[in-house]
Amino acid sequence: MLGFAGSRSGENAGAVCAIWRRHFTKLTYTVALQHAHRPKAKRCGAGNDRAIMAFLSELGEVIHEEHFRMLVMICEVENRVKGAPVAAPVDPANADDRALLIKLVDGLDELLVHNAFEEAVLLPAIAEAGDKTYMGLIAEEHIVIEPLAARLREVAAETLDRGTSFALWTTFRDAAIELAANLILHLETEEVTIVQKLRLLIDPQLDHELARRYLRDRCRGMIKPRPLIQHHAHG
Repeated sequence: MLGFAGSRSGENAGAVCAIWRRHFTKLTYTVALQHAHRPKAKRCGAGNDRAIMAFLSELGEVIHEEHFRMLVMICEVENRVKGAPVAAPVDPANADDRALLIKLVDGLDELLVHNAFEEAVLLPAIAEAGDKTYMGLIAEEHIVIEPLAARLREVAAETLDRGTSFALWTTFRDAAIELAANLILHLETEEVTIVQKLRLLIDPQLDHELARRYLRDRCRGMIKPRPLIQHHAHG
């Protein structure tokens, strides 16, 4: 597990982004390499073949890819609010800023759907298989992250709709830094405790069924995040 203790304050989030992106890239490469060299019979996989924890299951790959997209998104946002143009507010009239805001709104919608699937389907399946170790931890982190994500999404959408202002920019910047600090650590927790261990946690057939179900329901818009209290920005 990567040691990012203390980064929830936001002070080290920029360095964490760089380290964690390298970690994701290395893990993805390792998974692909191991998959290419596994014997064909094992790749199709009887239930006994759970020895290679670094090779992600089918559902693990789906969740890992989403985690990577979330990481890229929040790091891009954090780089914008803490980087060179920090003195200039995010401006939807600027093509790069507008693209970033649109990506952020879409990505935060995906994050809330992602969390809803984990809590309604994945974590109960892991618990039913006999491991309840991380259910409470993951759910508690979701409770912290989701209002932060909803707040940032609201401010981003309002900026797209109304344009920028000093008040909106200040709220956006603070919300982005706070979410980045919490989300990066949460992604680390899920990768290490669940995603990389799914082959040990649930049966391969169930893993396959859940992966197919998640992709189908997500595509059809059938996964509904829990209602959140909205924080209204003022500009």
